Amino acid sequence: MLTSKALFSYHTSRNFLCFATKWTFDNDPLAALDRSSVCLVLLSGVGLTSDIWTPIVERLHHIQLQRRPFLESIWAVDRPSHGDSGVLNESALIGCQGLSPCAEYAAAFSAFLASPLLSSKERANLVVVSHSAGVAAPVYAYSECQLDPPIRSLVLIEPTVFDSSDTGIFEQWIRRTEKFIKNQKTAWTTIDEAMSTNKIWQKFHPEVRTIIANTFFRHTRGSDFSTKTSIAQEVSAFKEVALGVDIGQRLGSIIPKIPTHIIYGSRRDYWPKALDEAFFRLIHNHQHNFASVTPIAGESHFAPQEAPAQVATSIYKAVVATALQESRPVSRL
Repeated sequence: MLTSKALFSYHTSRNFLCFATKWTFDNDPLAALDRSSVCLVLLSGVGLTSDIWTPIVERLHHIQLQRRPFLESIWAVDRPSHGDSGVLNESALIGCQGLSPCAEYAAAFSAFLASPLLSSKERANLVVVSHSAGVAAPVYAYSECQLDPPIRSLVLIEPTVFDSSDTGIFEQWIRRTEKFIKNQKTAWTTIDEAMSTNKIWQKFHPEVRTIIANTFFRHTRGSDFSTKTSIAQEVSAFKEVALGVDIGQRLGSIIPKIPTHIIYGSRRDYWPKALDEAFFRLIHNHQHNFASVTPIAGESHFAPQEAPAQVATSIYKAVVATALQESRPVSRL
């Protein structure tokens, strides 16, 4: 398995740079002739980065060595304000009042799809996998950007979508989350100290925690460490997750047009009860339109980081279902 990073640019209110990580595999020579091969594009939630998809990618590689269809390649597109891309855009992000993190991620995703980074074969066989608020990128790209690459299916892991009647509850949750994030330390003397203060990370798979320790931090003020994703940018992105109501409404119009698979954690300990109920109403209301709905037993909203093997298996099932629909016309973003 080979890993590489590519840099692309796009312009909205300002010029931004964004990294895309690519994984390719030493496939059977017949893979080049396989018309059902698939290109996955992975999109991350708030506070997460492309690098921590690696354990899932490794397991997908292992699965596809034993089965068909082939995975032509896997890409992960950074959030412009997070991780290494956030460091590159640090100056551009300063003073961007009214900047919409959801819209920016959608613009970055759309620019990536239109870029020369994708081959014609990859572009013709796209399956988009998004986690949490990452669902905003394909949904807004479909609704607003009006690009024209085909997309064969969507895989939404714990999508952040809610009902308008729950807006007040969501805003209360956002205020608590914002206060919690702002009260966190922003610098530590060691990475081990930083890792020990995040209770959510402590539940992640050991491989994911190792990647976080190796990639999430940078030196500041001499020997101190801070996260590459600034507190200000994480808070900004969390506050805008309130667009989950709008995303849910837009997603409702997309589901009948694009085969859409839902993956969710069965351990419901992240959102308030009312927001969980709104999520399950979405599933119930569109149950006949979803291509599949798969629970990950015992895992939470962060199932991709807690259980990479189970999530990889569920993603690959969606890939298989996509390949079986080869004769079906693809929907276009």
